[in-house]
Amino acid sequence: MEIARRLGLSQSTVAHVLNQTPGMKFSEQTRGRIMSMADRLDYQAVRLRHSIKSPLRHIGIAVGEADERSRTYTNQIFNAASREALERRYYPVMHSLPTGVGKPDHSAAVARIVELYETRLSDGFILDKACFLSADTRQLAESGIPIVLVHGSPQRLDDGREVPAVTIDDFRGGRLGTEHLLELGHRRIAMICRPYWRLPSPFRVYAVGQLLLGYTAALHEAGLTVDPGLIADADPADKQTVYEAVNRLMALKQPPTAIFAGDDALAVMAIHALNRRGLGVPWDVSVMGYEDWAPAVQLSEPALTTVHVPLEENGRQAAAMLIQLLEKSPLAQMQLKLDPSLIVRESTQAVG
Repeated sequence: MEIARRLGLSQSTVAHVLNQTPGMKFSEQTRGRIMSMADRLDYQAVRLRHSIKSPLRHIGIAVGEADERSRTYTNQIFNAASREALERRYYPVMHSLPTGVGKPDHSAAVARIVELYETRLSDGFILDKACFLSADTRQLAESGIPIVLVHGSPQRLDDGREVPAVTIDDFRGGRLGTEHLLELGHRRIAMICRPYWRLPSPFRVYAVGQLLLGYTAALHEAGLTVDPGLIADADPADKQTVYEAVNRLMALKQPPTAIFAGDDALAVMAIHALNRRGLGVPWDVSVMGYEDWAPAVQLSEPALTTVHVPLEENGRQAAAMLIQLLEKSPLAQMQLKLDPSLIVRESTQAVG
């Protein structure tokens, strides 16, 4: 019994105190220590679980604090993970943790994950890497807790072992979108994305950084010089920042003929901003997005060309990988990177 192990007491002593066995007397100090530890370990939940003849198997999905757009992104991953878990007779449990990009102290969230694992309220975790520092995930992996990372950079431990992860190849996605515009004859290609360079390391959003690197690589491969003036920050939660970014870009002496937005919500807002300036899409400016997010795609006029990001496959593969770990099955690969794909619709066309 975990309580007995932690306190250095016999299991019978702990059992008598917790079950209030008639005739058994213990000091108030011993009783207090046991009850305090039972509260810490959520003993009632543990006892209920162990009373079931066929114990339920639980997968924890660790969700950190995020803005509305980020939650929408990760929810697609986690919803798919939940469906896959249920199909395999594992029960997904969502754990909201006090984390968040830009917060240097995640000790409370890490402690909560350790507690949930030690009490077997969750047998393993799918962890949103974007909400944790590498040191946090390293601590969890080295403690023996089964985890699979999603939504962020893959990681290795100090001894070279890979931490299981299923991620998106956003570098390839950035290059794919830029190459599409280059093939249409565009040479002045702007990139509008969430704030990245202004965030201090290590809190830079990994996906945005990889998108920018892919964009840069495609331009270099085409023999073009990257113009920093064509890279703009904007926040999809504040459309005014998108309008300001578009207005600045279009006021350049040599304005872009195409805009690659770092997500579909930004792309739709960019189309609105261009329309307000009297510019038509794609006749005057081509616009493309990133993710293939259904709500934004449905709102886009014209139909939005974008890069499809396989978020549901990300979640499904993460759940499958974690279950393999829990069932001691060998993994074909410890870190799986999924490829985005180009979806051509009506918002891009050849330079005319």
